[in-house]
Amino acid sequence: MAHPPGSVPGLCTSGATCFALCIAFLGAWGFQGSGTWHTHHLVVLLPLLAASLCFGFTPYMATRDVPAPEVHARRLYAAGMLFLVCALVAAVCIAYVT
Repeated sequence: MAHPPGSVPGLCTSGATCFALCIAFLGAWGFQGSGTWHTHHLVVLLPLLAASLCFGFTPYMATRDVPAPEVHARRLYAAGMLFLVCALVAAVCIAYVT
């Protein structure tokens, strides 16, 4: 199956952009409020770190010298999006519950 031209640069660019958004979200969420950390904040922090790792490794996976690297990079990017959505939902739930 042939992938469209530009799919590797697109994956690399979107992975780097989403990594930057994860870091910005961590800065905005982590340094707000009273400044004290609690154990229930790990519900947001752990998926956010997992999403950052997925997005950080997406360009590496997309440019590897293996057959069809785009397939693995797309799966890693999708997993990063899933983790990011989980972190956002958890942050909203924590904000309204506490």
